[in-house]
Amino acid sequence: MAQSKHIGDLYVDGTLTPKGLIPPDDCLGDDAWPLGDPLDAEKQVQRHNLLHSQGVAVDAADEAVVLYRCNSADGAAIVKLAAGIVTAAAGAATVTVDLKKNGSTILSAVITIDNSIAAYEAVEPAGYTSTALIEDDVLTIHIDETIGGGTRPKGVWVELIVDEQPN
Repeated sequence: MAQSKHIGDLYVDGTLTPKGLIPPDDCLGDDAWPLGDPLDAEKQVQRHNLLHSQGVAVDAADEAVVLYRCNSADGAAIVKLAAGIVTAAAGAATVTVDLKKNGSTILSAVITIDNSIAAYEAVEPAGYTSTALIEDDVLTIHIDETIGGGTRPKGVWVELIVDEQPN
């Protein structure tokens, strides 16, 4: 089939309906997509910013909470986990935070918050054994406090960020 070639800018005042289109690499990346233009949700990664807090003035307490369930057939990935407190611990009091997928831990070591951690300081895990999620995976956080001869911290919070693929 013969090809016609156009050199220079091309303006179409109306609808362009090609039978096929082979765009150059990266022509439809983030920089090419103007702010404010509509883009269907099923074409976008969905970022979930999840926060659980025991309450600003509440002593740290043992707790297990479901925080996320993967709804995408194409899966999801954990981007970040962080935990902290509003009022710092004193003495030997500690709080640990674990992240479990379908009941099994996925942290290489639990997050430990002790008297060396300042109020509002975000503490991230040393690593993960897995960050990949599939449809119907459930993530739970497990908070465990130990008084240990000190004063418990207050206001334990846990932040989880997950990127879920569109269906």
